[in-house]
Amino acid sequence: MRSSGQSETQPTTELFTHHEDLRQFLNALEVNRASLIGLSNYAVALDFAIAHPDLIEKLVLVSPGLRGYDFRDPWVETKFGAMMQALSQRDLHGAVEVFLTMWVDGPFRRPAEVNPLVRERVREMASRSFGLSRIAPNCKGLDPPAAGRLSELRVPTLVVLGEKDAPDILAIGKLIHEGLVGSQVVTISDVGHLLPMENQMSLIIRWKISCMVEVIVALPNLKAAPRIHARYPFLLPVGGSRRPSAANSSLATDEVANPTYAFVLRVLNANRTRAVALLLD
Repeated sequence: MRSSGQSETQPTTELFTHHEDLRQFLNALEVNRASLIGLSNYAVALDFAIAHPDLIEKLVLVSPGLRGYDFRDPWVETKFGAMMQALSQRDLHGAVEVFLTMWVDGPFRRPAEVNPLVRERVREMASRSFGLSRIAPNCKGLDPPAAGRLSELRVPTLVVLGEKDAPDILAIGKLIHEGLVGSQVVTISDVGHLLPMENQMSLIIRWKISCMVEVIVALPNLKAAPRIHARYPFLLPVGGSRRPSAANSSLATDEVANPTYAFVLRVLNANRTRAVALLLD
């Protein structure tokens, strides 16, 4: 994704959208239809599905964002402002701590009520990602935004929410579910926004995703793709039918830095699904 992580991004003055970047990427891979999983953030999976419904098989939205939705909870607004202020003052530790409060603890839990291993893992990830992210003022979303276009989408959609997430994220999940005909919504108890890290092996998630996702390609970013393919070749057999071998069936979560990617690895291994296309927001 442009301006994030290790993606190679050249400064540009042209307007761009993440969902059109994804379309060009899938075209280059000769992937004609894909099932997408999106976690939080830019809601790229949803924007893509609305812009290119003919390219979508199924959609899974975890703790989803929604462009065009105005956040109403002053708690999130206050925390976000504090995080941005800390970043402007080059206070990385302070910014990361606010981020953990927002997106790991959430408004309904104290830090002591969250698995300390999850919290420290996210701290490590956020500390690295803040230093790798760049401002992209010419990045635009779907126009008109997705919030007013949910009725246009006619693909099987699963929305997965964490019970302890921020009220606005829960409201977004409800709004998407109500706006998409035939969609399903699942709320996982006692977890927050980053629910794949807190409860990766939840039986209900595994069951729902095994029913909905047929083919997946795990590509967190373009630069990392060759390295990931070399280590986990079964993840990128575009157009192929290879399956995970027994040797790959016990991949550890701590081998992979991206939590959604680690979560999907577990789903793949649990269900022996062949991999063709996945979007990580």
